[in-house]
Amino acid sequence: MNAEQAAASGLPQYKPSSGFQDVGATLAIKYRLTDHISFVGSALMTQNLDRVMDSPFTERKWQPASILGVAYTF
Repeated sequence: MNAEQAAASGLPQYKPSSGFQDVGATLAIKYRLTDHISFVGSALMTQNLDRVMDSPFTERKWQPASILGVAYTF
């Protein structure tokens, strides 16, 4: 995107660069229900750093995610 296109879109011109893009933390749990069946879960929270927030494709600074499941061990 050049300066004219950025001005037309109302967004600042984005100039990508190298470096860290985000920081995050993950919490995972496993609960053993029987010898073969377990419940598993994970929660992730990621914070985009300022250089990523300058991108026109990024809308949120914080990005949460989670997953729940059942595991079977043979």
